[in-house]
Amino acid sequence: MDSKGVQGEPGRRLVCLDPLLARVGALARRSGPPVVAASSIGSWEWCPLKAWHATSLFNAGWLDASRLEPWAWDGLAALWAAELAKKAMPRVIRGLIIHGEDVAPGEAGAALAAARLLARRRGEALRELHRRGALAALGLIEPRAFAEQLRRYSEAADLVEYFRREEWPLIARPRDGYIVIGVPDRVEEAAGGYRVVEVKTTRRPELMARGRGRGYRSALAQLAAYSWILTSRWPVEEAMLVIRDVEGSRVAARRYDPLSLADMFEKKLAAIADALAAAEPPQRRGWTPCRTCEYGGEYPG
Repeated sequence: MDSKGVQGEPGRRLVCLDPLLARVGALARRSGPPVVAASSIGSWEWCPLKAWHATSLFNAGWLDASRLEPWAWDGLAALWAAELAKKAMPRVIRGLIIHGEDVAPGEAGAALAAARLLARRRGEALRELHRRGALAALGLIEPRAFAEQLRRYSEAADLVEYFRREEWPLIARPRDGYIVIGVPDRVEEAAGGYRVVEVKTTRRPELMARGRGRGYRSALAQLAAYSWILTSRWPVEEAMLVIRDVEGSRVAARRYDPLSLADMFEKKLAAIADALAAAEPPQRRGWTPCRTCEYGGEYPG
């Protein structure tokens, strides 16, 4: 970020500590349902503050552009600069390819250029991008599209068919004034019901295959959130975590009882979801992987 970034580690500006991000995050939560994504619940294991900022951007789509003050535009620009810079990170691109998504090099380059523009010119640049329609929604979710997708999900009669036909197969469940949402990697037929599948790519697949490490705990939390959402309505018989190495090869698959995962969510993870929906950000942990984070100062460059 520019000189307005906030100093964290010696010699490193941590954008995540900028007070504007806390202010705009609180504003977004007051404007939105709010929503808390399963992916953010999982990423809490890595960094609670980053997970809270990601939740801010999910909710920012409900902000009214005509009523935003200059400080709010600047805070949103910082969130979007980090989000767009992430699209150009090699590890993120590799993960998308392994998940079978199309990745256009030109799009990654354009995202990085926009991130750098936002980092330099902040709210001024974001207003211009929004005016031109380049960032039509101020957040990651467009409210009308969200309402429509909730309707489609609520009316779906078959979960696999819903995932097959929908471009954005959102699943959702309300909780205490907010909505937990997510999009699992796959939903499949299983004996007597369904199987929910999450695929994770890691540089240390053997560690995750043994059920150890921060990456494993993060992935399991995300899968537990999916299980909590789905078991409230559907006969989900199995939850599965597929582990791949950075070359895309399948290393292992771990299977779980989805009802046990849903119970784990209620007992251990619901408090994290509550904190992500709260207007006040969590404290930054003493040790976090800042050097590889889009808020850590290296990106957008």
